[in-house]
Amino acid sequence: MKHRGISAVRDQLVTAAEKRFPLRNIVGRLPTTLPQHDQIIAHADRLLAGEWDLFGRPAKAFSRSLDWRSDPVTGAPTAEGHWHRVPYLGTGDGNDVKYLWELNRHRDLVRLAQAYFLSGRAEYSEALADLLDRWMEQNPPGEGINWASSLEVGLRAIGWCWMWYLSHRAPLWTDGRLGHFLWQLWHHGDHVARFDSVHHSPNTHLTGEALSLLYLSHIMPDFHRAARWHQLGCATLQAEVVSQILPDGFHFERSTCYHRYTTEFYLHAALLLADNPNPAQLSDVTEALDRLVVVIAALRRPGLPWPVLGDDDGGRALRLTTAPPADQRSLLACAAAWRNRFDWLPEASVSDGAEAWWLLDDRAWERLALRETTAVAGVPPAVQHEEFPAAGYYLARDGLGPRSWSCLIDAGPHGGDRTGHAHTDLGHVEISGMGIPLVVDPGCSVYSGDPVRRDWFRSEQAHACLVVPGHPLAEPDGPFSWRRTAVTPEVSLEEASGDLWRLQLGYNRLGPNGSMQHCRQVALVAGWGVLVCDWVTGGGGAATPFELRWPLGCAVEPARLGDGSITIGNARLRWWLTSTPGCWAWRTPELRTAVMSPAFGEESPATQLIFPATRVPAAMLFGCSAISAGPASIQWETAVDGTPTACHVQLGRAHPPLRFSARRSRCTRKSNAGVAAARTP
Repeated sequence: MKHRGISAVRDQLVTAAEKRFPLRNIVGRLPTTLPQHDQIIAHADRLLAGEWDLFGRPAKAFSRSLDWRSDPVTGAPTAEGHWHRVPYLGTGDGNDVKYLWELNRHRDLVRLAQAYFLSGRAEYSEALADLLDRWMEQNPPGEGINWASSLEVGLRAIGWCWMWYLSHRAPLWTDGRLGHFLWQLWHHGDHVARFDSVHHSPNTHLTGEALSLLYLSHIMPDFHRAARWHQLGCATLQAEVVSQILPDGFHFERSTCYHRYTTEFYLHAALLLADNPNPAQLSDVTEALDRLVVVIAALRRPGLPWPVLGDDDGGRALRLTTAPPADQRSLLACAAAWRNRFDWLPEASVSDGAEAWWLLDDRAWERLALRETTAVAGVPPAVQHEEFPAAGYYLARDGLGPRSWSCLIDAGPHGGDRTGHAHTDLGHVEISGMGIPLVVDPGCSVYSGDPVRRDWFRSEQAHACLVVPGHPLAEPDGPFSWRRTAVTPEVSLEEASGDLWRLQLGYNRLGPNGSMQHCRQVALVAGWGVLVCDWVTGGGGAATPFELRWPLGCAVEPARLGDGSITIGNARLRWWLTSTPGCWAWRTPELRTAVMSPAFGEESPATQLIFPATRVPAAMLFGCSAISAGPASIQWETAVDGTPTACHVQLGRAHPPLRFSARRSRCTRKSNAGVAAARTP
């Protein structure tokens, strides 16, 4: 390429771009057929007006200065010098590098390029040119914080590929600017290839970097070393299928956000490889994509966004839509249309095609655009369930209508071993019903800016777990690692019939006075709701304080705490507590003010329902919680000494009662904490 004049290079690149993915698919497509067309233009107009935001916070400092190397919210400068000498974690200044790096992924420059492609208005390309010039001047290759993470370099390179595609015929590409852009773009590829994250963050960092090498070798095949980049990108993506994707299809970090990232990476890789297919490479990547998408399809909830499990950094591999990152519907619809697998999303329609419009060829796009949707409302409630035993996630729901119930239980090992983005949420139960998120994972609003807050969000104290003060299940060791992780429970799926799904898990844990056993039983009754039963024993020969915590999906006024129940929307949460007679055990339940993070950088008021207790010698404590729209009552079975051994939960006339027993079950012999649950005749 260096032996040809830049004008000739530009002409060749323009011609080639229109023959390749993705431009080949959309260059003749009518812009007004794009779902979210108006929203994309409106967002670009806000950028022209200087209204930049990151994770729900206005980036006022960047709007004023257009300084790509300072914190975009606070304006604090970052260190100068070669990238490997620039600190970015634990700097102690209260700034989170995530904000700066999200800005420098250039998602908003891609948005301006999208708006130019859709409208042809010069003001979008002129703003894009000015911002790009400033970035290239302020960030010479290898210098400063924007070169410190190879993943961020790679994701920016992907964004630049799309910027070029969508504005390739715009007047902004003068000889000087195009030459500088190509020089910078080559250095992006060279940096990623030389400094991959294999020894630093061998997770989605590696696969994201690999995807960027595929993009660069695809858009600029004449670049020096482009063939090597292609080979390296393919080899990494193929190898990481084994390393990062569990046998059940879940990403090994067990975070829904990083699972979404991985799915995006493999979807884009498959689309790129389909342009010049190598059968073995395309087959490996497509097979991995199918397994990943099955998980996303299983996680969808009736009338609600996807659950947020573990860390969610609020980003996307490439933000082509205006939907919140946690909303995976457009990604799922795109994969379903491309693979012609609408069993993944039976209710998919053209309104879900905001991502597919940009990525798919006419044949796949028309599958979605012309699709007759499958109604999900009005179907009688019946149990649907998915088990992901390698990840340890178990899901059940009774439909996909607006009044349906769903629950998800974390009953597996800690994600990512001692590194990565999993939380300590052993036994956590996620419950939604009647269109409301009732019991939720609170997410995590911070990475490196506030260590104390970060450690709380990813601890069992923030989740629906058993908490023993002073004796955590796991110990953090920095923002992305763990000194010690939680044990792995024993699990048994007890029943999955037409109207009932039951699961139990049990594990041992250390308390202040020795080993404690916790067994949790969960039942979803179709058309009724969800029951959770907890049995706690052990703890040695002295009093052992602990708490059962329920993070609710909204703020609840303390005055609404009734006698053994609380109302949340159209649902009612009830609880019954008992223990060995004569033992002072359960104390008065509490409603505590808390916070939840629906997306990275955002926090909203929330409430935790706390059941505090002190386990004294020879006591068994039992708690049963029911979340439903129907009636419920309970009857106890006890031993001769009055110790609770089982309970019968009456669910009203429409459903037979359920019996939960404290006897040990074969499935939890290892932890000696198991119980069995059986339905009464």
